Amino acid sequence: MDKFKQKFSLLIKKQFILHTGLISFIHILSVYRTIKESEYPISEVEMGISVILIVLITIISFFLSKYILKDKIKASILTTLFLFVSFNFAVINKGLFQIHTYAGLAERFFFGNQILTSVALLSFTFFLLAYIIFILPFKLIRFNAYLNVLLLLFLVVEFKNLYFFEPKTIKLTDEIQTYLQNESPKSEWTALPDSLRRILKNSPLSAAIPSGNDSTFAKGISDPNIYYIVLDSYTNFESLKKYWKFDNSELTNFLIKRGFYVARRSKSNYNQTHFTIASTFNLSYLHYESFDKLTFAHYPNLFKLIKNNTLVNILEKNGYQIINYSLFDISNTSKFYRFELLDEPHFFKNTLFEGIINIDKVGVALGLNFEPEIDIIKINLDLASKLKDVTLKNLDNSFFVYAHFMLPHPPYYFDAKGNIMPDNYARDDSNMWKYLEQLKFTNKLLMELVDFILSNSNVKPVIIIQADHGFRFLKDETAQESESHAILNAFYFPDRDYKLLYPTVSSVNTFRILLRKYNFLDIETLPDEIFFVALVSPG
Repeated sequence: MDKFKQKFSLLIKKQFILHTGLISFIHILSVYRTIKESEYPISEVEMGISVILIVLITIISFFLSKYILKDKIKASILTTLFLFVSFNFAVINKGLFQIHTYAGLAERFFFGNQILTSVALLSFTFFLLAYIIFILPFKLIRFNAYLNVLLLLFLVVEFKNLYFFEPKTIKLTDEIQTYLQNESPKSEWTALPDSLRRILKNSPLSAAIPSGNDSTFAKGISDPNIYYIVLDSYTNFESLKKYWKFDNSELTNFLIKRGFYVARRSKSNYNQTHFTIASTFNLSYLHYESFDKLTFAHYPNLFKLIKNNTLVNILEKNGYQIINYSLFDISNTSKFYRFELLDEPHFFKNTLFEGIINIDKVGVALGLNFEPEIDIIKINLDLASKLKDVTLKNLDNSFFVYAHFMLPHPPYYFDAKGNIMPDNYARDDSNMWKYLEQLKFTNKLLMELVDFILSNSNVKPVIIIQADHGFRFLKDETAQESESHAILNAFYFPDRDYKLLYPTVSSVNTFRILLRKYNFLDIETLPDEIFFVALVSPG
């Protein structure tokens, strides 16, 4: 014991400042472990830039601390405490402010300006800690040694966690894919030569084949083109009347007049985009014991479920061409655009640096091969053009096209007439009036698009217009939980036989109904349930 005390005293006298570097290294390891747990596809370039920036932040913080305090030990302690608070802000924020997201904090206290939020909080944290350490009458040499030992122990624990972890996954409750592997396509249509398939598809024979014909060959020829149009955050007609006092009958009447079935009381099963899409495309609920205990490491698993989903597996086996105009990779097709989701694990996510450090922007500024921040205005307008182009193409195979509009989802760049609004107007997520303005523009765009598709399709297609969730910013928490699941949901079947549909049909049953109707899969609908997914927690 005496020898240990002697060595510890020697360690104190040496005045090492290991903890200043260790706090940053532990943060890097912690985020890297999350990425490994989730198998999130982060690039080596992005990781490298992130690590370099963290090292630079550490060095700058230390020298600024030393300049202010004129003492190496106190400067190192200030740097360590400052970085600890900055890197672990998600936990502190949730406990102190009871606000789950950095964006929510910016919205409540800093007019929605995230740069101002970062600068203000970083400055306040740094100078408050500097003042406290400055007025202390002793040199903190022992505390410095304790921090060295403590963070060395944390480092050992973090290494252990890195090499002994269990991947965090969200599984499907109904593993339909397990028995699809041995099933053959429902028709021999895909075996025909392209030239013959083209002739048959565009001939009178295709239109003459009645729905439900028992010939597998006939079924192949009559498989309809399928348009799946997702309008992100579009609430349903009843909610618009209840919470906005807005009568959306113009759109309702338009769709009914064009032959659509409108599910007026439809709900999404989840209140977050990738949960809903993963469930919808896999015809299954997501199995997880408690959705309020999700961490960053769980979320990327949803991207895998979306990429390798049951629906596309079935359609591809039956000769469908998959056309992807969404923010997700689907089968062998890459996403059409990038839209940052709050739950992607990054080195500056939910830290005090989140508002001023954007790795994508840094990569672009350095001339590296990074995807630039998307132009959401252009993307939404391009999606409409792309769907029109697909309609006019004479493709050999039947196709399934998935178009995911970021409308009426914020940012609110459009007013009701389609005028483009400035950025300081658009960044106001919870503004109900601006949401309604953008929804009115969405109606205009949608009605034009539907008329174009129906007027220019050689063979009448299936069209499904659906939201992934509702509006999620009502001030009343009870109302918000209900409203966040309320969705627009409308179906167009060429034969207008809607006996399988019903007013409260939920997202998970969308393609169960479609696949059953067109004899792709003999499958029943599931009970319609909703799950409120709490915003992601750190860890």
